[in-house]
Amino acid sequence: MLERLQKRQKENYIVNNIGEIFLDCAREFGNDYVKYNGHFPLADNTIKIEKARNPEFRRFLEVGNIKYTYIHTYIIIRIFFF
Repeated sequence: MLERLQKRQKENYIVNNIGEIFLDCAREFGNDYVKYNGHFPLADNTIKIEKARNPEFRRFLEVGNIKYTYIHTYIIIRIFFF
């Protein structure tokens, strides 16, 4: 996607109409995103179970200042940065 955006910018410094680039790229990586993100409910449930049965894990989340709400960020972080 970056290459396509850079190519478009070389054509004209002010980039107009980049929506089709995003749409084309979304079609290309859409299935991978769905596969990866489809495991989120399983990961979320695993965290709940592990917190309930494993006091060390629960303490890790508390001491590490990782609130339950924020642990979701760690689960899906790969989506945004990789």
